[in-house]
Amino acid sequence: MQGRVKAATIAAMVIAFSALTPAPSGAQSSNEKPKATEVGISATEIHIAVLADVDTPLAPGLFKGAVDGVRAAAKYLNSTVGGGGIAGRKVVVDFTDSKLNPTAARNGIITACQQDFAMIGSAMAFATNADDEVTCKDQAGAATGLPDLPAFAVSVTQSRTKRMTGS
Repeated sequence: MQGRVKAATIAAMVIAFSALTPAPSGAQSSNEKPKATEVGISATEIHIAVLADVDTPLAPGLFKGAVDGVRAAAKYLNSTVGGGGIAGRKVVVDFTDSKLNPTAARNGIITACQQDFAMIGSAMAFATNADDEVTCKDQAGAATGLPDLPAFAVSVTQSRTKRMTGS
């Protein structure tokens, strides 16, 4: 794995495990000030995306629980008990409603690629194409991909982990 994919995988694991850990995370050990290091990471924030089918005509609120779960984990991580963020940065959740629509899902992935460090906890029934995730560029302009750790994956395309490495 390279650049953004490797770092996002580590960050996603930290988010997942930190949400389950009652003890707060320690503060940064050095006097270095955080700086913008990658797409979705500024000196003060780490942006993660959650895409879910929520506003749907067939089942209103269908996967709202996925969004609520990611927001709750970020709220905990940003709290004093949760450590006050990750690496001195506040975790910001960018939610996109994919509305049980393949075009909305794809557009949400494209937007996440441009502004978020990773997609975490997504729940989309019609995320049928991973091309936009695989070709997503990092801050240096290299196509390293957008890490995607969904709450669940309906399509085989979305569930394949090898696509995250571009291979």
